[in-house]
Amino acid sequence: MLSLRRTVLRRTLKALDLCALALALGAAAALSRPTTSAATAGSWLESPLRPATLLAIFALLSAGHGALLAQRLYQAGRAPRPAAELWTAARAALVACGAIAITALLLGVPGITMHGAIALPLVAMAGMAGARVALRLLVTHRRDPRHVLVVGSGERAITFAQRIRAEPELGCRLLGVVDDPWPGLARAQLAGIPVLGSLADLPRLLREDVVDDVVICLPLASRYHEAASVVALCEEQGIAVRLHAELFPMSLARRNGGEPGETPTVTLYPGAIHGAGAVLKRAVDIVLSLTLLILLAPVFVLVAVLIKLDSPGPVFFLQQRRGLNKRPFQMIKFRTMRQDAERLLVAVAPMNEEFGPAFKIRNDPRVTRIGRYLRRTSIDELPQLINVLRGEMSLVGPRPLFHWEYDRIQEPWIKRRCSVKPGLTGLWQVSGRSDLPFDKRIALDLHYIDHWSIRLDLRILARTIPAVMSGKGAA
Repeated sequence: MLSLRRTVLRRTLKALDLCALALALGAAAALSRPTTSAATAGSWLESPLRPATLLAIFALLSAGHGALLAQRLYQAGRAPRPAAELWTAARAALVACGAIAITALLLGVPGITMHGAIALPLVAMAGMAGARVALRLLVTHRRDPRHVLVVGSGERAITFAQRIRAEPELGCRLLGVVDDPWPGLARAQLAGIPVLGSLADLPRLLREDVVDDVVICLPLASRYHEAASVVALCEEQGIAVRLHAELFPMSLARRNGGEPGETPTVTLYPGAIHGAGAVLKRAVDIVLSLTLLILLAPVFVLVAVLIKLDSPGPVFFLQQRRGLNKRPFQMIKFRTMRQDAERLLVAVAPMNEEFGPAFKIRNDPRVTRIGRYLRRTSIDELPQLINVLRGEMSLVGPRPLFHWEYDRIQEPWIKRRCSVKPGLTGLWQVSGRSDLPFDKRIALDLHYIDHWSIRLDLRILARTIPAVMSGKGAA
């Protein structure tokens, strides 16, 4: 797991460094513009992009990038401290600019003026250093890191837990370790690693806490059955499992991939949404939600005015819901009820028309006049595009549960619907909306999780518009 995240960070840095070199080269050329008819580096870059010009640019950037690789700037291993990383980046930028200058001389590229020669290394150093600072801040201070729970407390488990805590730039947060009592368990406590309980406490921890990854660091030869039970439990609730163990002793053989000295990791994903598919789904969410928010801005303004004219209270209604892996978040809706609707919930509870943990009253007396129209047309759901843009929801997925709905669910396998981000629309919304019974909705949600594809998302989005316009099943 750690090696994969480091690989992503290294590749991102490679791309950013190449952009910094390109920016530095462009700045040097721009500052070398001729004041006379004499040709300089600025003039050949300002000329039409002929094949020879493109080849020259490619050669210069390749030389600079090759110089960075030759300095082992992206070699595997733990990330250095910020000060050391910035010094290494500045030194590497100087060497890369030297390689670019030598390549320019060999290719006979017209000379760069003094201003351009000064700008080349300065812009390269600033760009490479800035990329590292920005990337470290983005990952270290991300709003929602992945929550990791380690099963086991042996040497391998403690080493792994310490590495997570020592490298916040990997975007992981260590919850603690879980293991049955044994003499070595005290080592984890002495190392400052929280011991959350025994293996018997694991079902409660997975049910109540936000857990994204469970990393098994148990010795498989002696504790295979315990590891198998953990895998089955995580699969039931839709939590990713990473088996962090040496499966076979190796003295001379080398494994393919990973970092030197790091134990191989086998990852078991609970559903279809992971890896490149998850990245693509998030990209679609960002593009479409941002586009829709811009296009629907006049609708937002009109609805806000109608809500304020219809009843006292705020325009938006914020409600605590359960998100990805049980994360609490504030779901945003247009207010469709009286301002004291939450206080009146106990009074109207006997009017519930649903079975199971769900709650629905078709003619809820708390709903305002404009609120009934907003609900019938699903316009009240549009502000959730903000939740989608913020990453708390997706355009397509299971509807987010209330906290009390989640707590009332007894069957652990139903909670697997929390293994993906909740959606603005979903499979059961386009298959009958609120007319479907609770068990049928759960079955459709789990079918979506197990058979997800970007094509399925697009089909659901396409079916959402006619389902909303028909008004059938709207509560």
